[in-house]
Amino acid sequence: MPKTKKKERIDWHSAFYDAIRQELADYSDILHFEREHQLNSEPFRIDVLIIKKQADVTINKNIAKIFRGCNIFEYKNPKETMGVKDFYKLYGYACLYLNLHDISLLDITLTMVGTRNPRKLINHFIKQCGYRVNETDPGVYQVEGNIFPIQVIESKKLSKDENIWLESLRDDLKVEGLSKLLKFKGNIYPDVSIQAYLYALVTANIGIIEEMKNLDKKSFLEMISGFELVDEIKEEGREEGREEGREEGREEGREEGREEGREEGREEGIELSAKIIYELIKQTPVGDIAEKYKTTVQKVDQLRTAMMQESA
Repeated sequence: MPKTKKKERIDWHSAFYDAIRQELADYSDILHFEREHQLNSEPFRIDVLIIKKQADVTINKNIAKIFRGCNIFEYKNPKETMGVKDFYKLYGYACLYLNLHDISLLDITLTMVGTRNPRKLINHFIKQCGYRVNETDPGVYQVEGNIFPIQVIESKKLSKDENIWLESLRDDLKVEGLSKLLKFKGNIYPDVSIQAYLYALVTANIGIIEEMKNLDKKSFLEMISGFELVDEIKEEGREEGREEGREEGREEGREEGREEGREEGREEGIELSAKIIYELIKQTPVGDIAEKYKTTVQKVDQLRTAMMQESA
């Protein structure tokens, strides 16, 4: 009986951390980001803590207008809902954080972020708590009436222009959405990694990746090239290209032959890496990949290890 492939766990929280840092990168000089801030002991951990280092600086970003000194985030992945119990867990974390640090009660904000519609949570705020809830921007709900400023972010409703990183963090991307993200990828901030983000998107949207691979090879390779590929695999293709270029140059006596060979080698090296990454995401056995692309098991496993480290 054939073995059933174990479904790969997607590290959405690491992807969210990449996304929120990209969203707020314009303010990186006044914000300090902490992922999984530990509270006292296990299992109490804040998903993301953002410290605003300069109180007198205004942040105009739609998802950060409520920011004060200590901004506590709870993130729910596309398969999860932002429930009432999740909110009170976040609230409890805020109270514990307040107890552990010498800060003012008025210096804390709470943010819940998720893909799904937070209808039940919003109704709870209005009907059970008597809070006022206003959608100040598409997908951004500000909650008034509690001692802590609170906001709930429905990421799939966010502006594709202003919040492309969070809006795209989902498992139901369309071709046009992924294409827009690819075009925007050149604007990433160099000090902010997006490796975990890309890995989560590719793994969660394998169907659309397959479609894009078949329809638009250039876009597929562009996206996959976002991973930090193992140098040996890229170099293998480059070296083959250099040798072909030298031989062609010797035979035809043209400098163009050498340069063309080099360029083809670079493209072949990156394309080989892209194909291997694609097979790894589909969880094709390492040995089968090595045989299919006529490379070594060691090189394929090296690339698989690098991908796992980047998403860790």
